[in-house]
Amino acid sequence: MRLPKFRCKNKTGNWCFFTVLHNGNVNEENFNLETLSQFTGLFDKQGVEIYEGDIVLVNTEQIRNAKAKIIFKQGSFMCEWIKDDSYSIEMSLLLWQNRAAEEEMFEVVGNVYENLVDD
Repeated sequence: MRLPKFRCKNKTGNWCFFTVLHNGNVNEENFNLETLSQFTGLFDKQGVEIYEGDIVLVNTEQIRNAKAKIIFKQGSFMCEWIKDDSYSIEMSLLLWQNRAAEEEMFEVVGNVYENLVDD
């Protein structure tokens, strides 16, 4: 069984990573819970873990250099396209999980909590 993994910024602004079995206190006194985000189970082309709230650059045969925010909606992680009228629907990450080169499709370029990228 794979345990869900999370990240959250602590009060000094550093990212902390933990699973649901974390025995410390994850609360508002120690952490900024607005930054709490779950690991999707996917990695980008550089081997970086992709979390909910990350901004990724997506490249496939049909999609070129599209920026998307990773969200959790309707029971799955999805790409919510950022300022791109040509991709009008949210795309479930589950559709890409079984592709052989899934990691080559994504590049983490920022997140909604820091290092926002220009549209």
